[in-house]
Amino acid sequence: MEVWEKVLVDIGAIQGDVHSAISCIDCHSGQNVADKDAAHEGLIHDPSRDAEATCGSCHPDIAPYQALSLHNSLAGYDTVLYQRSSPENHPAIEEGQSYHCDSCHTTCGQCHVSQPESVGGGLVGGHVFNRTPSMSRQCTACHGSRIKNEYYGAHEGLTADVHLRARMPCTACHTGSEMHGTDALILNEDGTVTAGRDHRYDGPQTPSCESCHQDVVGIGSGNPYHEAHGTEILSCQVCHSISYINCYDCHLERTEDDQAYFRLAHEELGFFIGRNPRRSADRPYRFVPVRHVPDYPDLFRLYGDNVLDQFDNLPTWTFATPHNIQRNTPQTESCETCHNNDRWFLTPDKVRPQELHANERVIVPSAPPLPQEYRYLPVPGQAWDTSIVPPTIEDAGSSQVGEERPTEVSPTAVPPTPAPVVTAPTVQTSLDILPYVQAWAPAIPDGFGSIAADKLLTELIEAPPFLLDVREVSEWIEVGYIEGAINVPLRELARSLDLLPADLDAPIVTYCAKGARGAIAMSVLQIMGYRNVRNLAGGISAWTEAGNPVVTDEVTFVTVGPAEFDPDLVTFMDHYLVNVLPEGWGQIKPEDLNVELTEDPPFLLDVRQPNEVEDVGYIAGAVMVPLREIVTTASLELYPLDQPIVVYCKSGHRGTMAMVALQMLGYNVRSLAGGISAWIAEEYPVEGGSSS
Repeated sequence: MEVWEKVLVDIGAIQGDVHSAISCIDCHSGQNVADKDAAHEGLIHDPSRDAEATCGSCHPDIAPYQALSLHNSLAGYDTVLYQRSSPENHPAIEEGQSYHCDSCHTTCGQCHVSQPESVGGGLVGGHVFNRTPSMSRQCTACHGSRIKNEYYGAHEGLTADVHLRARMPCTACHTGSEMHGTDALILNEDGTVTAGRDHRYDGPQTPSCESCHQDVVGIGSGNPYHEAHGTEILSCQVCHSISYINCYDCHLERTEDDQAYFRLAHEELGFFIGRNPRRSADRPYRFVPVRHVPDYPDLFRLYGDNVLDQFDNLPTWTFATPHNIQRNTPQTESCETCHNNDRWFLTPDKVRPQELHANERVIVPSAPPLPQEYRYLPVPGQAWDTSIVPPTIEDAGSSQVGEERPTEVSPTAVPPTPAPVVTAPTVQTSLDILPYVQAWAPAIPDGFGSIAADKLLTELIEAPPFLLDVREVSEWIEVGYIEGAINVPLRELARSLDLLPADLDAPIVTYCAKGARGAIAMSVLQIMGYRNVRNLAGGISAWTEAGNPVVTDEVTFVTVGPAEFDPDLVTFMDHYLVNVLPEGWGQIKPEDLNVELTEDPPFLLDVRQPNEVEDVGYIAGAVMVPLREIVTTASLELYPLDQPIVVYCKSGHRGTMAMVALQMLGYNVRSLAGGISAWIAEEYPVEGGSSS
């Protein structure tokens, strides 16, 4: 945001705001005169710093207590830092916080009118008052390094939180009363009101998983895992979170011109189950995910010696509620994933020697054993056998879930392997996909289902198609989207058919960032029976490069379908998208293919038309089979099952379509990114070709 944009008031927009009845100087002071310097004399930059005086007349149930909110008071910092130090050192902590922490104080205006000062400030919407803060401009602008990256699935190989994929903004769980601090106020005998929380994990859990999922949690839920673990052994996140950021050793620094900043020694992704350091009636769990916090004995060394002289009073591995919830995680693959397996647990070998004492009540000596009555049939795709009732804790006797057993820990043990990419379990189906693919290929329309950006723009004006954006949610939010589109990440497509038109003849245009995922989505939908699906050539990158607009508004998608499909076909497609389609969407770069052709050549399949091959040439060794003929009986006999295949076309669109079909049939296939055009642009050789 440009500097001038930060303070530009949109007169047209605010005229529809109830706050427009209040003059500028009523809140900001200053003078209503034409001279700029005189107008700004005595100006109050953020009137809501005194919320009771400025906002209290209209919001008497909120404004007087704003100063007690953790967002304003930052009392959570004091709570933990004071416990790590002696009282005589608290002034040094306050001095350090005044330089490094106080910019995170949030006022009413910084949530409802502007971006917070800690991220640069600036009006949101030209000084319009927004009842609900923007998730991207306000919530995750402050809570970005951990929460945003977890929730959006921004860490490589990790998936966005299921709640984001359900289009739930922060405020769907975190209510206004929680943000304002009015849900935990204490009325004292003398009539004064004090804060009911000095830390975000004080008091009842708000929000809690049970708020929405009370019927599927604990004993009586019908889920054997939930039945066995009840509601006091594990927090939900133990099973349903994945790797998150852990930070180490924060150093507070100041530049020569006295600008405050901080730096971390390092940070890393990891998932760790520890004993609950905040166990209480509100959080009774024995085991919880724990996150390493960046507290460090010399954190305040700029402001005094040994300021955190009681550092070991609190653990450095703390209670955590990661914002990356998944239904299926590595922990849910089987009971043995956790029981008798130290991989996920914060065992002593995973804690730095100098922190062992501080974390004594968090460290798990070794993974809990399985209950004696353990019975489970981990067969992929098999439904739960409801006749098999998991044992209760009482049934398990001395081997109850969570019981610790002593073990010798090797001091040279290596840290745990990072959590693998989460995928859904394999689902078996007897469906024969070959007839579907063989019906699809010869019916591929002219143009091979590709639509250029200028053609799409015209259609959106004259006869808009249904727009399907198959990028990740984080891309949708960060980059923006074509107005009118819905977002369904590619791997979730078969699970979101109810968002697509029920009419199989309805015009649909798919798109992604550059075209590959859109081509995959188009092919899947065409094979399933949609007869009018096209893919935006070059994706949203080509759209914006052509000067076409995108929007960033938060939207809610509604159910419009689904069409009727064979359930086995839907199951097959979901399995293909989640488990078969590789990372990187099966694309191979020209430089990587060039190396492979030298070291371990794959089978090359050219799916262009004969005239294209004659004109441009081909990569040496390639077999030519036009796209519409790739799955005929004769063609299938050409392809090796024991050798990788790389398929290519002119630009990558048809190559990706062919890749999808052959992957569904069990071949190990990738598509040359950018096609032979990209290959030639990198000056790699071709054979033949009249234009060469």
